[in-house]
Amino acid sequence: MVNETALLERNQDKSNNFFEAYLRWNSHCKKMLDEAETKIFSKIEAPFKRYNVKLGQCVGQNDEIWTFSMNTQSPNIPIVLLHGFCAGSAFFAMNLEGLAENHPVYAFDTLGFARSSRPTFSNDPIKIEQQFVDSIEKWREAVGIEKMVLLGHSFGGFLASSYALKYPNRLAHLILVDPWGYDEAPDLQDFPLWKLSVAYTVRLMVGPLTMIRAFGPFGEWLIKNVRPDLLQKYQSIVDPSIVSRYIYHCNNNSNPSGEAAFHRMTRVGPWPVHPIGERMKNGISDDIPVTFLYGANTWMNSTYGKIIKEHRKSSYTNVEIVENAGHHIYTDNAPEFNRCEFQVIRSKLFLGDEIMVNDKAVVNASEVRSCAFSSYLRWNGHSADLLDQSETTILSNVKVPFDRFPISLGNCVGTNDEIWTLSMNTESTNVPLVMLHGFAAGIAFWVMNLEELSVDRPLYAIDLLGFGKSSRSKFSTNAEEIEQQFVESIEKWREIMQIPKMILLGHSFGGYLASSYAINYPDRIEHLILADPWGFTEKPDLSNVALWKRSLVRVFQKMTPLAIIRAAGPYGEWLVKKARGDILRKYENVVADQNIIAQYIHQCNSNRNPSGEQAFKNLLEGGPWAKYPMGERLKDQINDEIPITFLYGATSWMNNTYGVIIKESRPKSYTHIESIEFAGHHVYSDNALDFNQFVNDACRVLKSKLLFVDFDKKISSYALILRFLSSLMRWNFHSTKALDKTEEKMLSGVKTQYNKFYVDIGQCVGDDDKIWTLSMNTENNSNIPMVLLHGFGAGIGFWILNFDAFAAERPIYAIDLLGYGKSSRPKFSKDAEIVENQYVETIEKWRQFMRIDKMIILGHSFGGFISASYSIKYPERIEHLILGDPWGFTPAPDLKQYSLYKRSLIRASGVISPLWIVRAAGPLGPVILRKGRPDIVEKYENVVDKHDRTIAKYVYHCNTKKTTGELAFRNLLDVGAYPKRPMLERLLNGLKENIPMTIIFGEESWIDNSFGPELKNGRSVESYTQIENIKSAGHQLFSDNAEEFNRIVLEACKVLKSNKA
Repeated sequence: MVNETALLERNQDKSNNFFEAYLRWNSHCKKMLDEAETKIFSKIEAPFKRYNVKLGQCVGQNDEIWTFSMNTQSPNIPIVLLHGFCAGSAFFAMNLEGLAENHPVYAFDTLGFARSSRPTFSNDPIKIEQQFVDSIEKWREAVGIEKMVLLGHSFGGFLASSYALKYPNRLAHLILVDPWGYDEAPDLQDFPLWKLSVAYTVRLMVGPLTMIRAFGPFGEWLIKNVRPDLLQKYQSIVDPSIVSRYIYHCNNNSNPSGEAAFHRMTRVGPWPVHPIGERMKNGISDDIPVTFLYGANTWMNSTYGKIIKEHRKSSYTNVEIVENAGHHIYTDNAPEFNRCEFQVIRSKLFLGDEIMVNDKAVVNASEVRSCAFSSYLRWNGHSADLLDQSETTILSNVKVPFDRFPISLGNCVGTNDEIWTLSMNTESTNVPLVMLHGFAAGIAFWVMNLEELSVDRPLYAIDLLGFGKSSRSKFSTNAEEIEQQFVESIEKWREIMQIPKMILLGHSFGGYLASSYAINYPDRIEHLILADPWGFTEKPDLSNVALWKRSLVRVFQKMTPLAIIRAAGPYGEWLVKKARGDILRKYENVVADQNIIAQYIHQCNSNRNPSGEQAFKNLLEGGPWAKYPMGERLKDQINDEIPITFLYGATSWMNNTYGVIIKESRPKSYTHIESIEFAGHHVYSDNALDFNQFVNDACRVLKSKLLFVDFDKKISSYALILRFLSSLMRWNFHSTKALDKTEEKMLSGVKTQYNKFYVDIGQCVGDDDKIWTLSMNTENNSNIPMVLLHGFGAGIGFWILNFDAFAAERPIYAIDLLGYGKSSRPKFSKDAEIVENQYVETIEKWRQFMRIDKMIILGHSFGGFISASYSIKYPERIEHLILGDPWGFTPAPDLKQYSLYKRSLIRASGVISPLWIVRAAGPLGPVILRKGRPDIVEKYENVVDKHDRTIAKYVYHCNTKKTTGELAFRNLLDVGAYPKRPMLERLLNGLKENIPMTIIFGEESWIDNSFGPELKNGRSVESYTQIENIKSAGHQLFSDNAEEFNRIVLEACKVLKSNKA
């Protein structure tokens, strides 16, 4: 007989031993959780408390919520923070102190998570949601908070939203940080089987974090290796290993009741059983201000923020995108997150006050649903937000205005097709240029070309259908139909944009489509420009090709060309960097961070629906050849009146044979071929300078103009003229970096400490004008500052022989006049009076920004003319007017007294700027300056090494930039170098008598100094007017005899309007 009692005891012992072993394997430790939390909070300097708030019978029998509080004595409305899934209150460690500066702050561990009670929740998702919400309300009652700002992150955002629906009278403001649970689940039938298998496997577990518990004491190691990114976010305040320990002990409790409850609230994948988006849209009280904060790089769908904002038109709803942040915004970019919170909390938004915010566009819902699922499974790396962000970052390097927008085509290839479009200079009446990118590219690939190509005409660049940010329509599988679908989508886009004629430029695959479009719609094309076009040659005979090469071709026939990037999932971007680092390097001089280019390429081509790529694959004939090659078709079918330009990279792998064949087949038509040096297939980025110039040359040859040309006799000479003009334009070698470098070398001889900076004067002459400024001795508040204005064709570097002497006694400011040096180059008026006033107003705006109340103004040559005009208009700002060999005081003489030869020279000098010669000399410009003006070099040789050619280079780069200041000066001229509006009479009649004036002439200057005595005699006896002539000095008197010039200026500075009075 078996002893039943003994058997039961042995079985009970075995059960106990197993349970004990499990507990030892689980490694959960309340003490270690407390220690980790304490260490994370240890960096908070302000006083805080942590304690349990007893709820009594809520979900369980004796529920408690672990609570953190700060600044509870403040009378202001408190802020309550709800953490996300599998987190705890310590996750907000980087934000608490800042938020508690003026408000009470509470953060608690949600019931079922971290250090709060672990009650058993209902099995019904709706009841679970209400249990969470009621526990928050019970906590509020227990703490004694009447009204609060409720902030929830992720799952906490879901609960905060649900709380706001049920208890609206308790909220002063609702802040939702990358909230989870707003979207309906997508149709999972569209997902691959392996992804569904993973999702269903996770579904069978107790919760998503079962794996951490299954790893027992190795769970912490697993966190460190799976989520090192999350740990590194906290390294500024605590050792990342402490954070991994906190996460581990928050989530390895043997009773994961909160996690299990969350699990029951979700479907397969990360979508909720009962989404809250529509409920919030229709149910949230109009009295509650709502703010949505999304990370720019998050996988979370931001669509509902926009939807709810549009729905609540009369209620305050703000949508903010936080740059450089993913899902964990509060740690990814804590300073920006805190700033956003301060903006909300400190702007009295509790009362619903309206403020202006930066409401950025949110992304398409279907795209983000796909992204959310992929992120959940930690594999596919596509994100519509990231694509938009990377495109925006790249295009931020374009310094002229542009617009981007989708153009709805309606039913074209799909049912609601849209083409993503960039436009520039649309106010121009010239024939527009339309740009089609190549395979696997997008509009941002043109970043190095957009500015130059849009100078003279409207420019449009589009993402082809199926690529970039355009719709991913399902194309036909028939090659002829696919080609026609692409062509028709371009034509539909043109009709909507109302472009009657266009210059069409296509690169690679875009060149193939541009050619097909030109054949189908010749009446719409003014010039066809093909940049290294693909698809022109027939497939060669591969019988003699090595077997392994033929095998590779067959393998690639079975897959879309970029399938490997999508197969690499989140490592796709890394793969782009490794496989095509050459493409990234092409943009290094424009886009500082090459990772942005890799991200853009990856995001353009990791979309789950690669419809454009699939369509391209169906156009292929066994390898990289087209099923229906374009070469013969273009040769036989293109309209003879359409000019064609082929631009090939000199080192490209693309076969350029057909460019020559087509040119020879069109003897009476304009067909031009260029081989671009130092360029491969990506001609537009390999050598952007030459590419831009060749395209601009081509844009001047239009079908409508060529109709009047006798092609047999004149086309070659016409082309030669264009080539000559284009070579002159490519000859200009201006470099902003070279200007910076030479200016710094010029100033290296200055011993007094100085600062250089831009002063943003906003909309003055242009839309965003900036004045380059040098300042010295600004801490000297006892003396009136002196402001220096240079002459024509100069910059601040010209004053290097004067700075030290002037700055010894007073603050000094020197500026590059607008349109010169490193200041902005806006377009000035053509009217002389308006131009003069524009200059005066820029100086006044600059003065206001610098908060200079009174000043001594010193102007040389053209700067003297502007200084005098400023002193007439703003006399209350002038303590002394000093004019150094000023230009523009005397009227033009009667030209009849001169010989015909001299009259011709005088008239020519008013039309041709002397600096045109410098620009026309291209890279020889500095040589022209050194040979033509050796006197300038010699003046500075004791300060700057003349053998380094620094001075000539500085002058050259100051004057080879966009010549708006020079053109403005020309508009001030009458005949020769004489002004339309001479300053002498105006200064005599308009300058206040109490303003002291000193005029300094160079004895050897070409400036007519006869007006000096006339000006002195014309002013009253009481007015201070001093005339000085410097020996051994010409027009550049400040450098010809710097010592004497400095002495006279310093003497003049002793006579001030305020002292004289």
